[in-house]
Amino acid sequence: MALARALAVEPRVPLLDEPSARSTPALDGRLVRPHDLRLVDRPEDGAEEAMVMRVVHLGFQARAELVRGNGDEVTVLLPSAEADELELRSGEVVWMRGLAGVSG
Repeated sequence: MALARALAVEPRVPLLDEPSARSTPALDGRLVRPHDLRLVDRPEDGAEEAMVMRVVHLGFQARAELVRGNGDEVTVLLPSAEADELELRSGEVVWMRGLAGVSG
């Protein structure tokens, strides 16, 4: 009962590692899930440029919050080892693309 009352308290305070509300990203007109996106550190054919706003490591997984050139925010989920290899930092520019074989 106490939990139900606690959940009903307003205003709601977001957690520090909680992503802000955003729509499902679309690449090439296809909706893409956060774990179906791949980040690279240099331009590739079909990749879209984005700026890293925040990186949160969640154990074996990392969540990168990006801003696209058009201002849309996108969340990408990737293995922590991959995020470390890319040396993702706030303000860095990366390129994102859908994983091969992912259909919209």
